[in-house]
Amino acid sequence: MASTDGTNFKRSLVQFQSSLTEVEEQRLKDANLKDVEASIKKIQVKLGREKRLCNLNRIKKFLDAMKHVEDLVAIFLNVSEFVAFIWGPIKLALMVATTWANSIKQLLDVYEDIGEALSNLNFFHELIKSKEHIKQAMEDYFSHILRFHRCVLNVFSQDDWKAFFKTTLGGFRHKVEPIIQALKRRQEKLSHERLQAHAIHEGVQNSREHADGRFDTLAADLDSIKSSLASESLRLQTSAENREMKESLEDKLNISKFGSHSRLDSPEPSSSSAGDWIFHHPDFQAWEKATSSQRNVLFLNGSPGAGKTILAMKIIRYLTGKDPIHGSTVYFFFRHDDDDRKSAKSMLRAILSQLIEQDETIMRHLYEKSSRMSRSLELSRLRTLQGLAQDSVKICAKFKRTPEQGEKLAAEVAKTSKGMFLYAKVVMSNFLSMCTIKEFENEMRSSTVPEDLDQA
Repeated sequence: MASTDGTNFKRSLVQFQSSLTEVEEQRLKDANLKDVEASIKKIQVKLGREKRLCNLNRIKKFLDAMKHVEDLVAIFLNVSEFVAFIWGPIKLALMVATTWANSIKQLLDVYEDIGEALSNLNFFHELIKSKEHIKQAMEDYFSHILRFHRCVLNVFSQDDWKAFFKTTLGGFRHKVEPIIQALKRRQEKLSHERLQAHAIHEGVQNSREHADGRFDTLAADLDSIKSSLASESLRLQTSAENREMKESLEDKLNISKFGSHSRLDSPEPSSSSAGDWIFHHPDFQAWEKATSSQRNVLFLNGSPGAGKTILAMKIIRYLTGKDPIHGSTVYFFFRHDDDDRKSAKSMLRAILSQLIEQDETIMRHLYEKSSRMSRSLELSRLRTLQGLAQDSVKICAKFKRTPEQGEKLAAEVAKTSKGMFLYAKVVMSNFLSMCTIKEFENEMRSSTVPEDLDQA
């Protein structure tokens, strides 16, 4: 039975499935290893009749590796959910590619390389059940393989796919090379001497169920030590790889100094319940539950300074506090008088920056995609976003000797502001900037509170 801890496997599968057209999904339906093997035999017979045989045995190591992938992923997902998406693209690509000698040769070259990169999976059937870093490595393998299948389908689903091979020298290899290299890097990490030795030892131990009980304790201790060393080694290697990818992406996209969370770092309103009414509003509740394109925009409108930003932050904090299984939450605050916060490019940088921080799968996808970008396409660097100003001003705390005057001023400002938060903030800030009580008293005697925001 599949494990419930298969979130990342499921995410990669859903992402791949959503990229398929209805025609593609129908053609991949119900495929499995037996179907692929039967198709290979038919192809060999057909090519033999046409006197243009090719060595399809080169694909054997790749098929063996895909079978290991199927068995390992089946620990976390039901086989019926994903098996067709492992074998269907292989069957389809072989049937199409064998109609032209040059294309089948290039396809077999790639399959052979991937088979080599996945040749060590048979060592880890037991470790993957208990070691998080082995499971993470398998998640990466599965994600890379599905992306490879997507690239292959993109090529062979075209009506003029032969023209692609004829006019683009090495074009197919260039498309899939980043994925092959990613698989090879992962293989190098999993082939670490201590890790593989432990995997072999684990397999031997499982086959010696009737061994002398006197060695059980010693063997368990040895397993624990070896497992800890191997897992820690892989964890450090994976952590270093992620850090390098993140730094490379930040440099490539010019977002290393981009402060994506500056507004949420600002203090919350003095009353923690301020703005909670929004969560009970029918429009918000309909928007939160929306699953289609209808009602997928929550529009807040009001006069300047009425508190729209405060409500927006309230909603963002609410969403970021939910379980990550519901998806990532990213945000951006536009500001007309800040060059770094008024363009679509700035918004996209902010979104990318947050996604890189929140989702390792997306970070790896962006890294592979950006590796093919030219440095000449880089964007200019961003300055850190300005933080949100304090939402309340405590005038009485500063002028402790004049509580009556403070109460009078607060009442006057509240009355004149007519609910405009920005007006109240500007007026109170002006009074707070005064250095002495005497200056404050003179101002109170000599003038009245400004009538509107422009006067303030």
